[in-house]
Amino acid sequence: MTKITISVNEKKAIISDFLEKCNVYSEQMLEKYNSKLSDHSVDDKKVIEEKIQKWLSYQEFNEYALRELKTEELDSWLID
Repeated sequence: MTKITISVNEKKAIISDFLEKCNVYSEQMLEKYNSKLSDHSVDDKKVIEEKIQKWLSYQEFNEYALRELKTEELDSWLID
């Protein structure tokens, strides 16, 4: 079987595209939970606020990884 070779830059592009799509999805989730904040009791608001915080942390992690992918920081992970 022939092995397909993908360059480090191509791998970075694929991963970056995926992480950007993850952040688009997380933004949709944040919009959903933010809109629910005004519709729930105080107890529910705490749960929703916790979910919002988790989605924000997820986005922050993805943004950090995206910044690292623009450097050579993770290149060793992507070399076969």
